[in-house]
Amino acid sequence: MKMNKEHRNTTKRKKERIPVSKKLPKEGVKVLVWYEYFRYGSYNRLFQTYGLGYVYQGEFSPFINGESGWQQLRVIAWMPLPEKYKEGE
Repeated sequence: MKMNKEHRNTTKRKKERIPVSKKLPKEGVKVLVWYEYFRYGSYNRLFQTYGLGYVYQGEFSPFINGESGWQQLRVIAWMPLPEKYKEGE
């Protein structure tokens, strides 16, 4: 399968995570976030993973992937989501 020139150029673009300490995304726009949280009980440790989040009133919302209740939630970095698929691409 051959890739056309435009497809090769888009796949070469490197999407990098942006540290929260450097920049926040626009308010209310969903982005991919890398975050950490503490889990108590038999786990009793810090976890790091990724999900969907957004900024609300100048900081990341406590809702990640539509859920809240994270213990000691801290978003570390983020990156924009890819553009939506358009028919014929």
